[in-house]
Amino acid sequence: MMADEFTELAEPFVLGMLDEKEARQFQQHLATSCRECRQAVDEAKRVAHALPFTVPQNEPPAELKQRLLATIGAEANVVKMRPVAEKRAEGRSGPATIRSMPQRTFVQRLRGTLAWAAVFLLFAAGYGYFLQRDFIKQLQQQLSARNAEIKLLQFEMERQKTVIEQIRKSTASRLLLVELKGTEVKPSGGIKILLDPQTAGGSFIAYDLPALPDEHDYQLWFLKDGKPFDAGVFHVNEKGEFIGEVQHLPEKLAGISAFAITREPKGGSPTPTMPIYWVGAVQEG
Repeated sequence: MMADEFTELAEPFVLGMLDEKEARQFQQHLATSCRECRQAVDEAKRVAHALPFTVPQNEPPAELKQRLLATIGAEANVVKMRPVAEKRAEGRSGPATIRSMPQRTFVQRLRGTLAWAAVFLLFAAGYGYFLQRDFIKQLQQQLSARNAEIKLLQFEMERQKTVIEQIRKSTASRLLLVELKGTEVKPSGGIKILLDPQTAGGSFIAYDLPALPDEHDYQLWFLKDGKPFDAGVFHVNEKGEFIGEVQHLPEKLAGISAFAITREPKGGSPTPTMPIYWVGAVQEG
């Protein structure tokens, strides 16, 4: 066997794919201090040792393993026992022998086997990549949902801060507190309105109000000279709460005698269309 033929056997030797006689001959050849073959063996060992660590440790589907193993088994079938009767029929005598495939053909088939192994590893790497990508996508979606919740809470906090700031700025003036009470139609829940005569502004807080369907809103009214005027519509949250500003108040709050709340179609009405749910009189003092 020529030196280059021994060199081509370095990879199958490291992988343990040589038969006993070939392995013994290759070991004897290595003992002759063949530098080229030793380098080939060292390189094959480094590749074989590093191969398991080149991809994430993900378990591919079982059916894919079976198909690949079946293909690898078919590619690795490179030796065949010849029966004694067949040899004698050719006019030869002697015991049965193992006929090795030509060295170059054997190496080509071996390389085909290694190629299938590489395909398997590449698939495992890709499979792991897609699993990680889906996991990251789910985390990003959850993060986006949390960010939306945080923004909504920040908006509510800013609105409440605005009302509190108005109250703080108005502490030096004489404020009017109007407390609305439930009528026989809707006795539950409560509304408190804080008015500032100097700025003709007002804020109100609603709590424990029954939730309304989407096609309806609560509407606040102020009574002036015995007539109702629109003071804004609002929709309570799932806890029945709302904090907002009183709208369309007249200058210096002149002539306002009371406030009331009705349930109206979505967006409000020019005049009340349903019975009054809460009402409260403005009392100076």
